[in-house]
Amino acid sequence: MSRFRLVLLFQFSFLIFHFFPQEKNFSGSLSTLVGAALPYTENSGDFVLGEAKAEGELSVYTEESSLYASGFLLYDALRNHADALDFVSGRENSGLSLKEAWFDYTEDFWAVRVGRQISAWGKADGLSVTDVLCPQDETQFAASTYAESRLGINAVRFSLKSGSYALDAYCIPFFTPAALPLSEGSPLKKVIFGDAVFSKDDIILPEVAVKNCEYGAKFSAYWTLFDLSLYAFYGFDDEPLVSYSLSDDNSLKLSGEYEKMLMFGADTAIPIGETVLRMEAAFFPERKFAVSAQNQIEAIMQGKEMEKRIGRNQLKALAGIDWMPSSWTITAQYYADCVFGEIEKIERQSYEHCATLSVSRSLFNETLDISVNGILSLKDFDSVIKGKAEYKLSDQITLNIEGDFFNEGKDGKAGSYGKFKELSCLIIGGKYTF
Repeated sequence: MSRFRLVLLFQFSFLIFHFFPQEKNFSGSLSTLVGAALPYTENSGDFVLGEAKAEGELSVYTEESSLYASGFLLYDALRNHADALDFVSGRENSGLSLKEAWFDYTEDFWAVRVGRQISAWGKADGLSVTDVLCPQDETQFAASTYAESRLGINAVRFSLKSGSYALDAYCIPFFTPAALPLSEGSPLKKVIFGDAVFSKDDIILPEVAVKNCEYGAKFSAYWTLFDLSLYAFYGFDDEPLVSYSLSDDNSLKLSGEYEKMLMFGADTAIPIGETVLRMEAAFFPERKFAVSAQNQIEAIMQGKEMEKRIGRNQLKALAGIDWMPSSWTITAQYYADCVFGEIEKIERQSYEHCATLSVSRSLFNETLDISVNGILSLKDFDSVIKGKAEYKLSDQITLNIEGDFFNEGKDGKAGSYGKFKELSCLIIGGKYTF
């Protein structure tokens, strides 16, 4: 979306409610982050993160309706200004992005919301099990939490409410894919895609047509002893499945297409004093997986035809516990991902699992927040550890420092997190909120 259109949208949103009784709230922030690679990495002395961001959000309420819009202006110093536009976001090294922009109408037992919106599914902390509704911004690995990286979807949400029960139904006419790190200035591009030639022009988006609408539903029940949610989704995988080929100069060339998927899921949370038990599971019948690069390239070199997509049943599950004594918050989770059937041709194991641990504490009358988060892959035993300290200099100003450490597994295996070892870094930043 162009800057001119975004400005018009905010002006129009304000004028809609200008002549009616309402409550208006506007808030925002200015922030900056700078990250440098740690001395033991190959990128020692290089910056791996450099951005300045101005965010703003507007909320307008009347008796039965409301409007919400949020967006940000971002300057990314690492983005190559001469690059082609970044996939999905459409920005170069600076640009204006619309995060959410919706209006809704609410009656006693029903409500409807229309526009660009973000909804979080599931109970997992920092991991995706049933959370397939909104895609992720994967262009920045460091200094970005899972919740902050969600992208808005253009949807209509219809809700029914009755006491302790709620039903949300979504219709998503326009597909929004995950944002991929395709900019030449991105430190992530080489780690993920290597030396392969890959650009946004090689990704085939689904046709904009009624047959390609996506649908989702969530049923929730809240009781004294526990709560329960059921989910269903039919739409496209947020990430493209990669196909490999050889270009005229024998260099490796990649292209990608999005495949449809079906998901059924459930989660529950059980509070027990200062402790909360969480469980979540999702089943994907005949989900499509890409055949591995090695198998695809071997077939090309031998002049053979082969399927580049394989459908397999997939089950994801998570169990977690939260303990919140006094000013502490301690969270531990076990996550498992199982693909059934023969998987020799695809690039993954039949059973992959990991464990997470998060510990945080508030000190000095909640002016200092310290946290340590870790993920350990139980397949290759590679890991990532993130430590962060935030200090509130005043009600408006927050300073922070963070260290991100990516570690290889046993026998030097890169695994899921060790491959980012060279992006281990120290990050400092500040934020002004108004």
